[in-house]
Amino acid sequence: MIRVNQLTILIVYVLAAAIRGLAFAQVSIAEKEFLFAQKLYEDGLHLLAAKQFRDFTQKFPNNERADQALFLSGESYFAISEYDKAFGAYRDMELNYPRSALMPQSRFKMGQCQLAQENFKAAAELWSRVAYFHRESELAPRALLAAGGAYDKAGDFGSALDSFLRVVSDYPDALERMDAHLAVVNLYVDRGDFQEAIAQMDGIFHALGPDLKDPRIYWLRGQIFEKLGQFREAEANYKKIVNEFKSSKEAENALYHLALAYQRHGDFTNALAQFDAFIAQADNADRRAAAYLGRGEIFETLTDNATALDSYRQASRIASAALVDKANLKLARLLARIKRYQEADKALSGIIKVDPGTDVQRDTAGIIQPAYLLQVDILVELGRARDALSLIRTYKNRFRGSEIMPEMSFRQAEIVEQATGNYPMALRAYQDFIDTYPGNARVDNAQLGLGRCYEKSGEYRLAIREYQHYLETYPGADEFSWAQGRVRSIRENLNLDSNSSLRGLTSLVAVLNSESPSKNIDLEIGKIYYQAKSFEDAVGQFKRAIVMLQEGNNAKSSAEAFFLLGKSHFRLAELASLADDPVGAKSLFDSVVVSLSYLEQNFSEFKAEEVKFLLTRVHLLTNEGQMSLLDLAATWLERYPQGKHLDFIHMAFADSIFESASAADTSAFRNARTYYEKVVSTPRSSIYLEKAAFRSVLCRARFEPDSLVLASVSQFVGDNPRSHFIPEALYLRAQIFQQMGSSQSALDDLRRIETDFFYSSIVTAAQILLGDINSDLGKHQPALESYMKVRRHLKSTSAMELDSLTIRIANTYEQLGQKESALREYIRFIHGHADGDEAVQAMLAVARISQQEGYEVLAREYLSSILNRDLGQGLKARVHRQLGDLLFADKSFPQALTHYLATKQLAQDRMEQRYAESRAIRCQYKMEQFAAANAAEKAFKKKYKNIKEEEGQFLLDKGNAYLDDKNFILAEKTFKKLRGSFKNTDWGAHGEFGLGAVYLITNHTEDALKILTDIPSRYPDSEVTPLAYFNLGDFYYKSQQVENAIHAFKRILKHPKAGDYYPKALLYLSKCYGDARMWDQAIAVTREYLNKYPRGEHVFALKVALGRHLMNLKEYDRAIGHFRDLLPYADTESEAEIQFNVAQCYKEMGNFERATAEYLKVAYLTPRTKLPWHVTALFETGRCFLRLNEVEQARKIFQRILREQGVGSNFGRFALKQLEEIDKSYLSESTR
Repeated sequence: MIRVNQLTILIVYVLAAAIRGLAFAQVSIAEKEFLFAQKLYEDGLHLLAAKQFRDFTQKFPNNERADQALFLSGESYFAISEYDKAFGAYRDMELNYPRSALMPQSRFKMGQCQLAQENFKAAAELWSRVAYFHRESELAPRALLAAGGAYDKAGDFGSALDSFLRVVSDYPDALERMDAHLAVVNLYVDRGDFQEAIAQMDGIFHALGPDLKDPRIYWLRGQIFEKLGQFREAEANYKKIVNEFKSSKEAENALYHLALAYQRHGDFTNALAQFDAFIAQADNADRRAAAYLGRGEIFETLTDNATALDSYRQASRIASAALVDKANLKLARLLARIKRYQEADKALSGIIKVDPGTDVQRDTAGIIQPAYLLQVDILVELGRARDALSLIRTYKNRFRGSEIMPEMSFRQAEIVEQATGNYPMALRAYQDFIDTYPGNARVDNAQLGLGRCYEKSGEYRLAIREYQHYLETYPGADEFSWAQGRVRSIRENLNLDSNSSLRGLTSLVAVLNSESPSKNIDLEIGKIYYQAKSFEDAVGQFKRAIVMLQEGNNAKSSAEAFFLLGKSHFRLAELASLADDPVGAKSLFDSVVVSLSYLEQNFSEFKAEEVKFLLTRVHLLTNEGQMSLLDLAATWLERYPQGKHLDFIHMAFADSIFESASAADTSAFRNARTYYEKVVSTPRSSIYLEKAAFRSVLCRARFEPDSLVLASVSQFVGDNPRSHFIPEALYLRAQIFQQMGSSQSALDDLRRIETDFFYSSIVTAAQILLGDINSDLGKHQPALESYMKVRRHLKSTSAMELDSLTIRIANTYEQLGQKESALREYIRFIHGHADGDEAVQAMLAVARISQQEGYEVLAREYLSSILNRDLGQGLKARVHRQLGDLLFADKSFPQALTHYLATKQLAQDRMEQRYAESRAIRCQYKMEQFAAANAAEKAFKKKYKNIKEEEGQFLLDKGNAYLDDKNFILAEKTFKKLRGSFKNTDWGAHGEFGLGAVYLITNHTEDALKILTDIPSRYPDSEVTPLAYFNLGDFYYKSQQVENAIHAFKRILKHPKAGDYYPKALLYLSKCYGDARMWDQAIAVTREYLNKYPRGEHVFALKVALGRHLMNLKEYDRAIGHFRDLLPYADTESEAEIQFNVAQCYKEMGNFERATAEYLKVAYLTPRTKLPWHVTALFETGRCFLRLNEVEQARKIFQRILREQGVGSNFGRFALKQLEEIDKSYLSESTR
């Protein structure tokens, strides 16, 4: 027996030793495999490392480093962007090693995996779990911060805000706190809620001190003020960053924004200094390139082209692909402008020759397409028309249907005409343009091109036909007068008939001359050439004739030869002008002057009027002698008062006076009109008749009553329906109609311009006036549409017109009630105008709208900013008053007092001073400065008469101040004085009410109720009556006299002066009806409140209450839908409540299975709250399981409640009771 025991012991020892050896071997192998995987990871062999770590966890799942291996497998996959596999590894950590110390990091990385795949909502929820499960971990605030950022990217403002605020409130000492608070500010900035953004920034300074050493807060302030157009405030913040945080990223950003702002406001010296400082500090190549572009723009504006080119080239050299196109385009534009076309062409080729497949990543509309258009022009300047046409074809294939396709098509036709001389092809191109783009503003130019092409082809009859079509179809076109002159010149200077018989005619002249030796053959032949419009041949003949006639002393024939020589040179000069040969034309006009001047000097009586007429025309056409035109015309009128060219002189004389007169010089316009009327009244038909008639009307508009001008312009429109001046006449008539109040007639004329003369340059002015008249009529939507049409086609409009249009659009948005759009437009204007009266008016508008929209902080910021400007005394007083009123409404009485006192000092109007002084006294009473207020009130009474209104207000403020100071004796005395001094007035009603309030507070309830119930009957129309009803209702409600409370609050709704008490009464009625279980009425008043006050303070809570009312009416489906609509907007506290209500609906409907799932969503998916929604939801889940007879599931739920809440808590006791009942029921079942 002993031997057996010894053997047993020996075996045990041997086995133990073997087991120890095996264990030692296992540890060694595991350690080696882990170190191997770790080495792979450190060497960057992440895929191999991931697999090795995975193998490790499968082989050694219970090893102390198994959790670390699984985590590192996730890290390995994450490093090579295998996010799904990385996520799987981190998720397995949660399943297999839930107590691992690496769980916070693992859960955090799960969120990063989802973020990397742009699953923002999932990432945010995962990070929220980190903060929930690892509240004490240093990763918790970081996870909440990341969750907020992900919620923001998912568009969930409420959840993002909640996450950031939790960092601020729950982790006040964490490094992430400032990041979170700044993120909150950014959230509001991105939403355009600058009021709240400023308030949040003020909260940061309040919490962390006024002199923060974090540049980000000043950067954000600068950004907000810059977006609001408050440049000086932005500048102060940016400068603080630059001066105090020199090496920070924010300082770099501030330098750049300062440079842009200075550039925008025309302060080029400061702008260049900031750009240079930025370039020296910035390390990002693209940002430096952008700064070089800014420098280039400034130097280009200053016409320092060499420096501008150098800046653009610097930008092009360092810019990435994203910015290099922009740099090269700016470079090319400047090179083209200074006619360095070869270099410009080279700069553009880099933009255009890039693979079209990259267009998705490039700015095609803003850069590439304009680059094509510019290069087309450059190639034409270089004489490479065929290359330009080839480029146009490439463009059309690459950018079909683009916005500038019509412009490119028109350029194609122009190049074919002007650069290649292929007129048949140009004709086709122009006709294609007309057919394809009949409504384009350049269609009239295309029609003109048809005429030019036929003319250049020698097809003069066809040219005249196309010019005539242009004149008939586009009477309002800008080149109308040019086309008229062209038709006239062709008919006067070119022989449209056959010249085949010219040779025979010259032979006939020779025979006649032999029979009549007194005639000079050269002179006669020259006349025939002149009549045949062969002017060069005529010049030769006249020159020969002059030589022969001077030798023969034939004075009369010599004079005729000189005269005809001058006329022939004049015709040739006109032909040179037709052929766009200004040098040749000038030389020929000089020859005209030589011939006719000789004639004037030597044959002064020969055709003197004709000679003077031709010389005058030469002076005008060559812009010579313009300064002496008045003298020339005066001499002419004296010498030839009835001459046949009188119309021409009258027009030249009148035009000179008209075009040089200032707008206020009525005498000049009267004088000009005298000469225009001479042309109009001429008995013969004049080519100047239409122009003279219209110019006469324009002159009359300067000095005659509107009624007379209206009659004359209407007569012109009626007499000349096809006139070139019709668009201008219609516009003038519309202006007169507007001034006379005939708005509909004005609109009719302007719409006619817009539709019939869409190609005319006057259309823009017509559309603006159309908008102005509609705006005056209160038709703001049509007005806005007109203004926006103009904005869309403003490429050639001046900056002044753009500014004027922006103000118009802002005003119109404001009138339409689209306050946010109005704010945007006003701020857009302010951005470009830091100074000036219009900028101040725009800032006042922003302040006004901000105040109307409840953005009082924003309004105060703008008004304070205005005060820093150089304002007139009256305007400064007005701004101080507005600031005082804002601060008074905000109950910031000390600050309000300061502004009212400033208003008193500055106001020039006695009524304004009176208002400011009375408000200052009110501030002093509100501040309980009784001595100062009483003294000021006495001075006020001596200074002003008829002050009953102010005296009543002072007594009311004084009584309320005593009430607030709990000096009930003086309060009672003051209110009694108010009641006695102002019987049967609103002030008397206020006195009654004040007494009622004193008696309520001092527990004289019966006296108080008597006074309050008497007020409505004694003062039925007073504004105090709703206030009395409200206080009665409040008293009844708190006394649980719900019916009386309902009656009081309903009376408020019917009162015409309910004012601010209307929404308050609705809120109270909602509660009263709910308490009285009058669900339909509760729903009705709740909906009325929500419809009338969608931005009210209690809106969300009321929406939740509305859902509960629907539940009470057993309209569960509607309630569920309503609650689900609310969930995306719920905050931390209300999300759990709303989800609980959804579950309750299903429970009440008897759908216990669905109710169970919805209750568990409360417990598992909603954030923790102050109220016990989560444990209540678990408890209801257990009860639902019991109703489903799933007893074990119910048991687990109740056991969990008992475990988490403790047996001593209410819920613990409830859960224990349920468990006992389950056990009792189970035992009962077992017994049976």
